Amino acid sequence: MSNYIYETAKEEKKTSLLSQTFGWVFVGLLITSIISISLAFMFNYFLVNAASEAAAASLMGTYLVVLGVASVVQIVLMFVIQFGVIRKGPTEKNIQVPYLLYTGTMGVVLSFLVLFVAFDVLASSLAITVLLFGLMYLFARQTKRNLNGLAIVGGSLLMGSFILMLVNIFLQSSQLDWILSFVLFGAIMLITLFDIWKVSKASEAGVTSKNLALFFAFQLYVDFVYIFIRIVYFITIARNRR
Repeated sequence: MSNYIYETAKEEKKTSLLSQTFGWVFVGLLITSIISISLAFMFNYFLVNAASEAAAASLMGTYLVVLGVASVVQIVLMFVIQFGVIRKGPTEKNIQVPYLLYTGTMGVVLSFLVLFVAFDVLASSLAITVLLFGLMYLFARQTKRNLNGLAIVGGSLLMGSFILMLVNIFLQSSQLDWILSFVLFGAIMLITLFDIWKVSKASEAGVTSKNLALFFAFQLYVDFVYIFIRIVYFITIARNRR
């Protein structure tokens, strides 16, 4: 009887951590979607109804400034979350407010995609991203292997790609740029798989914490958005080459 109670309590903890983590991911994506769509439609409305070309140009300039400010705030919030957790630990540092603010500023930044990318491209990219996340989640939950190596490989590929991208600024090689795009995508896929596996393992260990769930959610949220952006990029490039 006592063993049954222990196993039941442990399963509740596992479910709690997983549900909290993916619940916060959903909340973050929902906030991002609402803000990006609302801002894009609002800007498009004022742009269409601008009194003159000068007014439209001024509105576009204001919008670009807003995007720039949101990007800077994002970087600051990322440092606040990452270094705050490293310094105090994921169970001690309360990152709920920074996380929600980060997802909000991401909505401002992604409004650019909603404004200038076709709806069917965005919908297809979102569907593919969700499918990839689902497949990685199933694999991470079922595998018995230790996936710590994925973080090392993915991180190394990510760093190497960024260095080559800086070099390519001078080389101006479109072929190298295309190859690096796929390498970056592969790197973030490996890191995402590791992040999902990490959440699964923490759940199996019976760990439960709201702040830890928020930290995991932040990592998965960033992974999801990056994969989505890269898929939008690939589909757009493929369409333009037809």
